[in-house]
Amino acid sequence: MLNRNRNRNRKENQNLEIQEKEDEDEYGLGLALGYCRRLKLTGENAPVIGDYLNVLKNEIHLSDNYKRINLTTLVYLSKFSNNKRFEEMGREDIILYLSSLRKNETIDPLHSWVSTYNLYLIVLTRFFKWLYYPDLSPKERIKPSCIDIPALKRKEQSIYKPSDM
Repeated sequence: MLNRNRNRNRKENQNLEIQEKEDEDEYGLGLALGYCRRLKLTGENAPVIGDYLNVLKNEIHLSDNYKRINLTTLVYLSKFSNNKRFEEMGREDIILYLSSLRKNETIDPLHSWVSTYNLYLIVLTRFFKWLYYPDLSPKERIKPSCIDIPALKRKEQSIYKPSDM
């Protein structure tokens, strides 16, 4: 009798844990709960981000890491612009966000922030192409004017010094 109650309690606890996970990941992204909670902080942008990541999953073979990068970039943009709807964001909003990634020479002498800037620009470009032209195939989507921003080049040819060789 005691074993049956223990087994029943274990099964109930497992069912509750599964239900909690399903509740937290309402967009079916398959990410850790912390990422799903971050997504909820974006207000009206949360369903748009969830839809985009699900569409992206169908368009390309999406790794969990790339999914996290996309989600994090879009959540940061939304939070940076006080959860302004993506459809209402203009070029200035995106440039302001990307400019916030810049670091001065003393903090980042190797200019590694440029790689982050360029990665976020790629993520945002792909996202805004989808946002403005969701019915077109990825190759047919044109770059909207709000994201027509050039990538940056690093000053260094290599991050390695001759002494590192």
